[in-house]
Amino acid sequence: MVEPHLHERILNFAVSTGEFMLKSGAETYRVEDTITRILEVHKYKTIDTFVIPTGIMVTINDDSFAMVTKVVRVKNRSTRLDRIESLNQLSRDYVDGKLDVYEARLNWRSSKRHQAITLLT
Repeated sequence: MVEPHLHERILNFAVSTGEFMLKSGAETYRVEDTITRILEVHKYKTIDTFVIPTGIMVTINDDSFAMVTKVVRVKNRSTRLDRIESLNQLSRDYVDGKLDVYEARLNWRSSKRHQAITLLT
């Protein structure tokens, strides 16, 4: 398996965060804003984000790599304001430089796992 480049990891983190927010009932404008803010930290030449209630499409481009687009279909939605708040805080910490992409991804995964366990208890 080929290790993804850093820009691909960052894109995957941004889109996964947006997907989890959308599945938790966040408004599309909030999801777009969060994804865009995460990606703007890296000053990519082009960042295009488009979110609808059932999908996310994001493209990034820069001089150091070819254009990359990620599309995610979102099928299941619920209302979980606690998840939205948690992901908002995580994205703020990332944008403020308190976490790098690896730490943010670890926190995201651990938060997702914790919330799944909470649902079972």
